[in-house]
Amino acid sequence: MAQSVRDTVQSGAGVHARRDDIIRAPEKRRYFPVREAQRHLQDKERRWAPLVYAAFLLAAAAIFCGAYTSYAFSKYRNEILPGVQVDTVHLSGMTSQQATRALYSQLGAMYYKPVRLVYRAWVWEPRKEDIGVSYLVPETVNAALQVGRQESFLEQLLDRMPFHPTHSVPLMYQQNQKQLDAYLQQRVAPKVKRQLLNASLIIRRSHVELQPSRPGVQMDLRNTENAVSSGLGYLSRQTRTVSVDHTSPVVGDASAVAVRDRVEKFLSRTPVIKIGKLLVVTTRADFVPMIGFQDVIGKKSAEIKMTIDDTKVQAYVAQLASRVDRQSANARMDFSGGHVQVISQRVLGRTLDQTSANASLVKVLRNLRPGARLAFTVTVSKPSIDLSNPASLGIRTLLSTGMTSFSGAGETRLSDITAIAQELNGRLLPPDQDISFNLLAGTSWDPRVYQDQEADGPGGAVPGSGGAMQQVATTFLRALFGAGLKLEERHAHSHRLGWYEPPVGYDAVVAPDRDWDLRFMNNTGKYLLLETHMEPIRQELYIYVYGPKLGWSVAVDKLGKISKSIPHGPRVTRVDPSMVPGQERQTQFAHDGAVTDVRRTVSYPHGKVSVDDIHTVYEPWDAVVVVGPNAPPKTPTRGTSTPTPSTTPTPTATPTH
Repeated sequence: MAQSVRDTVQSGAGVHARRDDIIRAPEKRRYFPVREAQRHLQDKERRWAPLVYAAFLLAAAAIFCGAYTSYAFSKYRNEILPGVQVDTVHLSGMTSQQATRALYSQLGAMYYKPVRLVYRAWVWEPRKEDIGVSYLVPETVNAALQVGRQESFLEQLLDRMPFHPTHSVPLMYQQNQKQLDAYLQQRVAPKVKRQLLNASLIIRRSHVELQPSRPGVQMDLRNTENAVSSGLGYLSRQTRTVSVDHTSPVVGDASAVAVRDRVEKFLSRTPVIKIGKLLVVTTRADFVPMIGFQDVIGKKSAEIKMTIDDTKVQAYVAQLASRVDRQSANARMDFSGGHVQVISQRVLGRTLDQTSANASLVKVLRNLRPGARLAFTVTVSKPSIDLSNPASLGIRTLLSTGMTSFSGAGETRLSDITAIAQELNGRLLPPDQDISFNLLAGTSWDPRVYQDQEADGPGGAVPGSGGAMQQVATTFLRALFGAGLKLEERHAHSHRLGWYEPPVGYDAVVAPDRDWDLRFMNNTGKYLLLETHMEPIRQELYIYVYGPKLGWSVAVDKLGKISKSIPHGPRVTRVDPSMVPGQERQTQFAHDGAVTDVRRTVSYPHGKVSVDDIHTVYEPWDAVVVVGPNAPPKTPTRGTSTPTPSTTPTPTATPTH
């Protein structure tokens, strides 16, 4: 028997053994058939064992999958598969009824306000009715039930596995687009909208102030609609931001500030104006009303432009003119002892050239020249009559006297007549020129002097407190008509006034607001002199006309002629609730109307005679009695159907004509 390796080693201790002695070569080894068979079987087992185990495992897995698939498909019958949710509400394992209740419960928690809109500090929470939204819960539940039931088999199986994917089903709804548009445009857009403001300049308390520019904002309707729609498919209230469009101003603050600084620099050193000898130091308050601002927007540029109000400039220049202008005036004369004497010297006239002044002022404003100095042109005019030699006028005799009475009038009428007559006193009337009463007397009088009214006096109707101008005009008519001058324009009272008679029909009315004047032509070819005289005790006014001897004589009818009488109507009774019952007051007295003529005869040398008439038509007046309530009418104590020296009170703002 072969010796073992161990024995060989032990027996040959201390003797080195070679590899060849220990391991035999394959050709020297002994063959054992049994061992070779075992080795052959082990090699086959190593090759086929994995295949057998794999087949077994596959069979087991197939049996398990089939069993689990059958279980999974049977378990979720009529139930929503796991992993299915609507928004944050999980519906897995629920029936359609359970899912419907769950969705409605969640919708109720939203208070039917499905979406919140915000913009800056504004918040809107529209109700679903406001934006036309209705939720389709049954349809949503049906869509959730269909998850995992319409895909491929493997996808359906995967949805039923413990580790399954998640499916989010959107909440279905219907929306009325018109209602949503209406809500956004009516409720949201007005709050969001902000008007675009260009930079502008205003004047406040005489200083130019900047109104800063501001971008414009308006709601972007389409994008906001999309934002609202994107927040509706949820079971929780969603917040969405209102979409807006911004528009930038075209006129910025920088250009406005530049204009403001220029104007302020000018207003801080306003011009100094010299008008003749008058030096006017202006202030910013004088120029501020003339200045304005406007935006000038072109295709490529935009700016603020200073504007000038021409009417304000003209008004300011006119105000300066009122301080400078003076009408030339002839010297006032007096006829005494057969000679003409000067009682007040002539006055040179001054007139500011307003046209050139306006142009100069506008030019300075346009250029905004601080501290400018201007010189306005003043024209000096001389009076029309040269009185270096009064005796050369040839005034030597009294030609005519005009007289009227206003007996019974009060102090107001007396003082007004005195003042108006003083304007006529000492006036020279140039030859061959128009003579205007309004120009001589002036027109800047209190309106009452044109209102000729009657008043109830102790002895009957007397002149009222107004009407002084008509008293002087009537006296002026009689003086110049009696001197033989040609009458150019004359207006009469509409009714007869007793204190102007006799003669009847020999009165006059002037009214500058109605363009009524009393005008004569000085056809004498000579200078004439007017003098006035007042008798306050007898309440009489006299106007004298002096001039050279003309060689003609003038005769005027002293009574006048009534060619037709126009009867007045019946008495009128009016009730005044403010009066005491039974009280009676007569406010207007009855007067007949009339058609009258006053004739003038002028006899010239060599036998020539000229005759002319003043023709007048007077309207009748009815008596008017005012009584208290329930007062029986009484017969008026005054009134006549024939011409009387009384008139009807006419408390109008225009003169009686």
